Amino acid sequence: MLQLQVLSSSFERKRYIQCRDALQEAQKYSAMFEKMNDMPKVKELNDKQRQICRQIEYYIRNTVFADISLEKVEENTMAEACAIVDLMGSEIIKKIRDRFIEKVLETYTTRFKRGTDDATLSRTERRYVYIRTLLENYDSMFKNVFPRQWCVPQELCVTFCIRTKQELDFQLQESASSMDVVVLTYILEKTIDIERDLTQSLAWKEEFPGKSELPVYKYNGMMLSAFREHMGLFVQNEDKLMSEALSQPLVGDGEAACQGWKSADEETRVGTALPLAEDIFVFIKESLKRSLRIAQQDVLLDMAGVWRKHLVRFAKSVTTVLPDPALQPLQVRRACILINTADFCRSTSQNLGEEVCVRSEAPPKDVAFDQVVDAFSSVYSQSVMAIVRGVELAMAPLLIEYGNGAYLSARRDEDANSGGAHDESRQVRAMATVLHDTVVYCAALLPTLPLRFVLNKVAATIIPLYNNTLYRQRRLSNDAVAAMRVDAAALEKTFLQLPNYNDPNRYQPAALSAYIKLVRREFDPLHRALKVLQVDARNNAFMDLYYELTLPDDRSIQNFVRLVELKGLRREEVRGWITGLSKRGVVEATPRDLQREAMLGLATGTGAPGAAAGGGSHLRRALRRATAAPWPAAARGGAAGGSRRRRGP
Repeated sequence: MLQLQVLSSSFERKRYIQCRDALQEAQKYSAMFEKMNDMPKVKELNDKQRQICRQIEYYIRNTVFADISLEKVEENTMAEACAIVDLMGSEIIKKIRDRFIEKVLETYTTRFKRGTDDATLSRTERRYVYIRTLLENYDSMFKNVFPRQWCVPQELCVTFCIRTKQELDFQLQESASSMDVVVLTYILEKTIDIERDLTQSLAWKEEFPGKSELPVYKYNGMMLSAFREHMGLFVQNEDKLMSEALSQPLVGDGEAACQGWKSADEETRVGTALPLAEDIFVFIKESLKRSLRIAQQDVLLDMAGVWRKHLVRFAKSVTTVLPDPALQPLQVRRACILINTADFCRSTSQNLGEEVCVRSEAPPKDVAFDQVVDAFSSVYSQSVMAIVRGVELAMAPLLIEYGNGAYLSARRDEDANSGGAHDESRQVRAMATVLHDTVVYCAALLPTLPLRFVLNKVAATIIPLYNNTLYRQRRLSNDAVAAMRVDAAALEKTFLQLPNYNDPNRYQPAALSAYIKLVRREFDPLHRALKVLQVDARNNAFMDLYYELTLPDDRSIQNFVRLVELKGLRREEVRGWITGLSKRGVVEATPRDLQREAMLGLATGTGAPGAAAGGGSHLRRALRRATAAPWPAAARGGAAGGSRRRRGP
């Protein structure tokens, strides 16, 4: 009872500190007698306490916080009044806080009243300048007035964001038919900035009692949500900007031209790619930042669609400058630059797609960046194959000569002139030169991984073509077989040493294990066939040796007959052996036989009509044309080593 009297008298004299102390003591006694609240006297005292508190709250709200002027602030009076209110509970605190916020924002409502110049959409940034200035004034005048746990500046900004969002809704609706996308984009960026700044500046940075019980204020999207229905204009503007970025010349121009594109004599570095590729992803990175700041999933997915569209279009445009086949040094250089470009774009696009999936929380099928990765993978493969086709074209005349038996006559001439200084034939040495030149050109631009991929493709393409020269010949003497074994061994050695040509430290042995297996696997059928051809075809062991040496995947009646023909016999003469092989389960023709038949245009009676027309490479067309050419005398003479001259099939 005494404390309530002190509370009442202190309030009448406006001594807020004494009021606070008296109220604090009264609340202690009230808590002590909480279980006796139903007793008349206790109930009377509690009602009297609540009545005094309502009087104090009403006076403070309508007197102390009635007319707030930033030019003149009774800081001590307001702080003492807030100390009393802080004991009255959250409902009373909210009333005082809302009163203060309402009075402070009166100038905001007046200044940005609809119809005024400051209220227009293009002047939206002024609203954000206003709230920044208001928070600076709050820190200088009211920071010590309100208890921290009241969250006054945080709630002030919440109210500001709600009101500003309402005004933006109105302004955007009014300007929907005539909105300038540049203005919209500018306002978007400024809105994102202010929401981020408010979230950071009003976060609880220091430790203090009761911090864990306070809410965490995040303003991201509170005003930005007003732009949701108008984000299409933002996306359209980003689309337009990216189109402009892609309108530059693919290979650059002037000082921005791609290094090494216009001349084979220009200095280059490993990894050189089209500058435009890097520029595109710099733009996308900035565009991604703008999209992430908007913090709307649908906008990010729409922007991913824009990036995807332009990247796929860029991939298609890159193929228009691809030299195919890449035969000359400058063409090889350009193909290598495009390989680097595709490799860079492929890996960067994959990372971009993964980031969009994480940021938007959308599945990969919705982002659909696999389309971009596939597009650049296609450019990568096409560029590699352009180099391979260039090697094929350079090899074509050498393989045609070799298949016509020129290696044997050339060897005789060289042995006569040089005394046998060279083991391998002139054609194989020329093939090695082509391969070495290819490595030199490619290694100047390609990193080790793409270079090894190119070499794998070259080996997988050229070695079978060389192997097939065996089957282009009509008959082989023992000398010819021996010469081919020497050439095959020399060419295999060239391929095995190719990755580290001109640079012994380019690859470590472990990195070449797969490549070495590939080379040996591709040469193996030829080595086995040549071993079989060393045996006299009239020897009964010929068939058994063929079955034993030839791998199961390569055993076929067609292959066996072709080797027999190379030894000077006809199919009719070995029907018993054919029957024996058939009983052992040997098929008539393997896929390799059919492929060889289509490539060389061989007619063994097992291929489908028109199969020879199926080949599409430059070399295959050249080989098919050469098939109809007359056999040179050296090749015809090579058959004389057999026991009896016979006509070919």
